Amino acid sequence: MTTSLQSWRGEFPIVDTCTYLVSHSLGAMPRAARENLREYADTWDTRGVRAWHEGWWEIGRETGNLLAPILGVQPDTISMHQNVTVAQGIIGSSFRFEGRRRKIVMTDLEFPSNHYLFEGFRKYGAQIVYVPSPDAIRIDLERLFEIRARILQVTLGQMNNSAKIRRQWTLGLLLIQCIDDCQRVVEFPPLKMRREQGEVRLRGGRVTRR
Repeated sequence: MTTSLQSWRGEFPIVDTCTYLVSHSLGAMPRAARENLREYADTWDTRGVRAWHEGWWEIGRETGNLLAPILGVQPDTISMHQNVTVAQGIIGSSFRFEGRRRKIVMTDLEFPSNHYLFEGFRKYGAQIVYVPSPDAIRIDLERLFEIRARILQVTLGQMNNSAKIRRQWTLGLLLIQCIDDCQRVVEFPPLKMRREQGEVRLRGGRVTRR
């Protein structure tokens, strides 16, 4: 660990009392967070609903712009949401599940709330297909791509075993690529996103194991 990284430890008090291994979920609270929360409460207390017009509306966009260079996208193109399941629900709601192409395809290793979300899409006519893992670690990519899907939901790094996709494949094949809470975005090349014919697509880059 370099000196510059060591200097950051003091900004996260909990690491003085334990080895904190869940930063991908609820990260260790920064020392400055307490003051930031107090400032938020004071603004709410003194400005009330006016606080939205005076800055709160911009918080999501500003936060997204902090992530833009990490994800390799242009400023003002990221929409921030409470969690990845909410974001997937918003994207998924833009699709119709009619005719022969009604399948939402994912592995059985996805985060449980992803399963719960898309199970609810059955009432809209979606057919939910789970592709089983051969060993509870690896993803059967060949089987995933064999199925003609309306939505193909894939997580690059698995929540329950930290496994990553081992072989190269083209991101442009996917309609939707969900990176679980941006937990592993730094482990993969930048992703290029664009909208095409009303569908959200990812373009460019190849995913390789590092």
